[in-house]
Amino acid sequence: MRQCLLLFSIGPVKGFVDNSRKMRDMYAGSFLLSYLMGRTLDYLKKQYGDRAEVVLPCREMKTEAVNIPNRFAAVIGCEGEEEKTEIGRKLQNYVKQELSAAAKKIFPAEAWTPAMAQI
Repeated sequence: MRQCLLLFSIGPVKGFVDNSRKMRDMYAGSFLLSYLMGRTLDYLKKQYGDRAEVVLPCREMKTEAVNIPNRFAAVIGCEGEEEKTEIGRKLQNYVKQELSAAAKKIFPAEAWTPAMAQI
């Protein structure tokens, strides 16, 4: 098993900022991205344990969800590029599931459409 560097980001952030009409919209978008990244980092640690070491951002500091950047770098023990790509796909699917779950909590059931599930 060798060490692979995995870079993962959620975005584009610019779309969240451009579509913000008010400061609270910008805050909500920023909070959502930070929340999703925090959940993804937790998922990475839970799924891969000691095989994954997050290099950036530094998780030693006690950070709130609003302070997590939209990207991270991790060193992961993997068999090769194929496994690293598969880990990236799993993380991507996890983010989509978390975003969908958050949307279902926010929007009323009658407003939820199948098109919203295609994130």
